[in-house]
Amino acid sequence: MFKKARIFILIFILILVAAVQWKTRSQLVEWDNSVWTVIYPIAADNSPNTLDYIESLTIEQLAAIEAFIKDEADHYGIATEQPIKVSLAIPINQMPPKPPENGSLLQVMLWSLQLRYWAWNNEDKSLAGDISLFVLYHDPALMPMVPHSLGLEKGHIGLIHAFASKNMTQSNSVIITHELLHTLGATDKYDLHTSLPIFPEGYADPELEPLYPQQTAEIMGGRIPVSSNEADIPEHLNQTLIGRLTAQEIGW
Repeated sequence: MFKKARIFILIFILILVAAVQWKTRSQLVEWDNSVWTVIYPIAADNSPNTLDYIESLTIEQLAAIEAFIKDEADHYGIATEQPIKVSLAIPINQMPPKPPENGSLLQVMLWSLQLRYWAWNNEDKSLAGDISLFVLYHDPALMPMVPHSLGLEKGHIGLIHAFASKNMTQSNSVIITHELLHTLGATDKYDLHTSLPIFPEGYADPELEPLYPQQTAEIMGGRIPVSSNEADIPEHLNQTLIGRLTAQEIGW
């Protein structure tokens, strides 16, 4: 009986939260005003390289994200002068709650609430962001492959894993932008098992003849298809674009 009551209360809270967030999302994707996005750097390890990288991080290193969204918005006729504005918060020390491994529906729901509460506690209220992206930086010498990132439309929160390396600042911007678009309603357009872009929606130019190699990645497809079973990871946002379906999903 207690378990049923707890589930009912949790569902009720989620419904209330979802209702508020649906209204917020509707306002964001009207694109009448700039969508403020705050990036919160977090050191995911104790490496001096990671700490030095975060301390040296500047808003100029993230400017490619604003420029990319602006160029793509212009392509789709969005009149907003600056659709996305990015600000950089000071680093935070609190790690986010870990998602449950193979968790039950109840555990996932509980984690979702915990994450949103954690985000609310760690957001800089003076920055008044519409979207909060928490970027966990890893020293590539300690972790050559980072965990999967995620962007939550419900809550407009992103948990992003990136590399603490100046050589990978631009490829980090690709991942950050991918997750940013998730928070606005964009869906993945790649096969979760193979990581290959799905044809045609995951291809930047699905009408290209011959089809391969593609020259650009659809940002939510994640990679540049070079053959039917091979795809390259884009190194910077200049190698990506926003396809028609993604544009529709975010209200363009």
